[in-house]
Amino acid sequence: MQSIYYTAEEKTREEIEITVQKLVELTRQMNNNESNSLEVEAAIADLVHTFLLPTVQRLSERRTIRQSQLPYLKAAHEACVSQIANLDKNIA
Repeated sequence: MQSIYYTAEEKTREEIEITVQKLVELTRQMNNNESNSLEVEAAIADLVHTFLLPTVQRLSERRTIRQSQLPYLKAAHEACVSQIANLDKNIA
């Protein structure tokens, strides 16, 4: 199981390195006025699809999970408060 995580992490690092290299090259081209607007737009679109959209999706999924778990969390909280109140009554 650990080798799967290691392989996934290694693949992720490779993809990030490739993206960084592309960004460095694009930045160099932009600084030297060698790039055109289509290349810049393509790079921006790639960044949005690679990083922004998955992050937004992940946050949305977390929010959905949190919302679905909220009733259980409230019930657990109420049960704890009730038990603490009963302890206070028994001690007094």
